[in-house]
Amino acid sequence: HKRLSEIKRVSEKIFKREKEENDVFDELQEGSTIDFNGLVGKLLKVKNKKAIIEIEGKKLEVPIESIKRTEIKEKEKYIRVYSTKASPNFELNLIGKRRDEAYFELIRFIDSLVLENVKKARIIHGYGSGVLKDMVRKTLKELPQVKSFHPAPPQEGGDGATVVELK
Repeated sequence: HKRLSEIKRVSEKIFKREKEENDVFDELQEGSTIDFNGLVGKLLKVKNKKAIIEIEGKKLEVPIESIKRTEIKEKEKYIRVYSTKASPNFELNLIGKRRDEAYFELIRFIDSLVLENVKKARIIHGYGSGVLKDMVRKTLKELPQVKSFHPAPPQEGGDGATVVELK
């Protein structure tokens, strides 16, 4: 009798667990919000004890036992505003750029300053071998928008930066 009672108790546990698992599978439907290893996603399809889920745009095929249904809390919605007109930046950092790349960035920077009616800005080119510094200063000499330019004061970069004044 003792052994039969133990078998009955164990079998009830097994059947109860199977029933709970089946209940979980029954409540999972296509389109349900699911939790997979702490990631929230969407259940796309269930077939042969496998679930096809989508998390952050990626589709995964996982064992159905590894997912559970979850309710997601309403997240705060953010509005992103994109503008074609960026706020003017009065500083250009060319350190680490190749000469040609830095040249085109410098031209674009000066053009954007002129469009924004900015009269003074700083161009950081660093000390290095002097290639960028020479290119910046030669280019500024040739540009008609440039009123004057000079090395930055020591507290603003010294000879590693150039201050440009525009017309």
